[in-house]
Amino acid sequence: MANVGVINKQITVYSNAKNGTIVLRITGTVLELPAANSPEKIVNDEATPLAK
Repeated sequence: MANVGVINKQITVYSNAKNGTIVLRITGTVLELPAANSPEKIVNDEATPLAK
């Protein structure tokens, strides 16, 4: 997966409020998805077949 690893993003918010400009910083780590485990097919040889 190409987007795995550390991320650092910055967003600047401008407004006419008293404090004017605010910088938001987002940091984190993108993890790789675990391998998908396919459920095993359960075979029940003792089952009664359905009538047709």
